Amino acid sequence: MRLEAIDASVRFGGIQALSDVSVSVGPGEITAVVGANGSGKSTLFNAITGFVTLEKGEIRLGGQSLNRLSAHRRVHRGLSRTFQTPRIDPEQSVLEAVMAGGAGTSRSRLWDACLATPRGLRDARDIEAHAWQVLHDLGLAELAHQQMGEMPMGTVRLIDVGRAIMGKPAFLLLDEPAAGLSHAEQEVLKAKIRHLAEQGVGVLLVEHNFRFVTDLADTMTVLQNGKVLDQGRPVEVAERPDFIRLYLGSTGTDRPAAAPKPTRAAGAPLMTCRGLTASHGRIKVCFDVDLEVPKHGVVALLGANGAGKSSLMGAIAGLVKSGGSILLDGQEVHGLPAHRRVEKGICFVPEIRGNIFPTLRVDENLEISQRRLSGDDLGTLKTELEELFPRLHERLDSEARMLSGGEQQMLALAMALAQKPRVLLLDEPTQGLAPAVYDTLEHVIARIAGQGIGVLLAEQNAAFAARLADHVVVLAEGHVSLRADPGLLADRERLMRAYTGADTEEAA
Repeated sequence: MRLEAIDASVRFGGIQALSDVSVSVGPGEITAVVGANGSGKSTLFNAITGFVTLEKGEIRLGGQSLNRLSAHRRVHRGLSRTFQTPRIDPEQSVLEAVMAGGAGTSRSRLWDACLATPRGLRDARDIEAHAWQVLHDLGLAELAHQQMGEMPMGTVRLIDVGRAIMGKPAFLLLDEPAAGLSHAEQEVLKAKIRHLAEQGVGVLLVEHNFRFVTDLADTMTVLQNGKVLDQGRPVEVAERPDFIRLYLGSTGTDRPAAAPKPTRAAGAPLMTCRGLTASHGRIKVCFDVDLEVPKHGVVALLGANGAGKSSLMGAIAGLVKSGGSILLDGQEVHGLPAHRRVEKGICFVPEIRGNIFPTLRVDENLEISQRRLSGDDLGTLKTELEELFPRLHERLDSEARMLSGGEQQMLALAMALAQKPRVLLLDEPTQGLAPAVYDTLEHVIARIAGQGIGVLLAEQNAAFAARLADHVVVLAEGHVSLRADPGLLADRERLMRAYTGADTEEAA
């Protein structure tokens, strides 16, 4: 029995999102679908799982057409999936979120659950036992009773995979499952996917982490502009010039060393944090963090998922309960609410482009962000943004949700820059982006820092951070475990010790 998309075509108004795309996966096989942001990968997943309607073509399972079946009927046929942006209830516990994925496997009826009949109770116990086993397999059991809203996005993705596994699928479709995961978490996820394949589950995988793909996939389909560019074994496709140029960018070549960063005159830092703490409810997640961000500089904030990076960013932005001191040009801003901190010049771009309005057009998003400006200031800003983000100028009439991941990240940055920030907080800007987009993003962030804006960059991609950072701060369990120059990032062993808190030395 195979899961097949045959000549699948999807159109959204005047946009041809997919054109005659064919891909298949059999029991125990792992097939990857890769391509630049906007190439049609998630649309293909949506077509296979019944979330969008095919213009032409067919989705088949075991030779039978699924075209007329709704999404939930396809789940009953054995298809299970994750989404690029996980759907979560922040008030659910981790255990409850994973158990929700097993609802479709219950043999009892609604009244059995409502009336707590013996059958209902038995099924509930079986689902909970299975959920605990999934959490143990993914290394998440100790988080079982914590709320989903307290989890970093990387951990949420891993939980989302566990929820999909709970459905005991015949075919599992994973959309960007490794985005935001630490190296250790990626290894756990790879082991789980291999185990599922060994048990006969077919896996269809969309993932930008190319090493993750090559370690797992038997075959790979490359999409470009909604069409199949190439197909074959990952190691073979990766050597083809078109693939390197269009997808891997400079990460697929012998990239030249980074240009030396300009030396800045010594002086007071632009932003100074002293004894900064961050708490979610009664749970403290960051402890007495000292941090300095210079003008014209980029400080990389690194650490494993759950180390406290996003919480620290939220504390500085005024979105997370915190204690301590935050000085901006020597003036205390810690006691100010979030919107006043924006007025003072601290601007936050959360992970997964959380500051944009998906259903509004690009020009409408920009207009909202620019409302505080007028006259010459507004004209100057528009000229600067058009120069910095030419692609956005071409897509002004497009809804933000229809942009590629890279274009959405550029829109998020443009909206942040419209606030005329003095310090820019960037949380995982590369998450969900194709490697080729890194070059553009790196150029933009370097330009921003060059304009005298201090940048605090929280990032899982240490290689990307090394290209930009003037200084590196590593967090482990909410504490600063290491401060160093970017050269540290080439020493993987030392970096991993810092991630686990085993290395607490400070380097110049």
